[in-house]
Amino acid sequence: GGSTVAVGGSEPIRLTHAPGLDSRPAWSADGQWIAFTTNRRRKLEIWVMRSDGTGLVPCSMRVRCLRARRTG
Repeated sequence: GGSTVAVGGSEPIRLTHAPGLDSRPAWSADGQWIAFTTNRRRKLEIWVMRSDGTGLVPCSMRVRCLRARRTG
């Protein structure tokens, strides 16, 4: 499983490469973050990453998710 994204009509780019299913991507209002659901740890969770695919962090712990956004 992996997620691809196309921005502004460009060719899709693969941003995730983990086993499992990544789905339902949603962009942040400022366009800097993407949230998505995944089962990569054998349970359905919400993760976020920067729009370039870096900074991947699970949001199962809200503090960790918010900290990732602040350090972006």
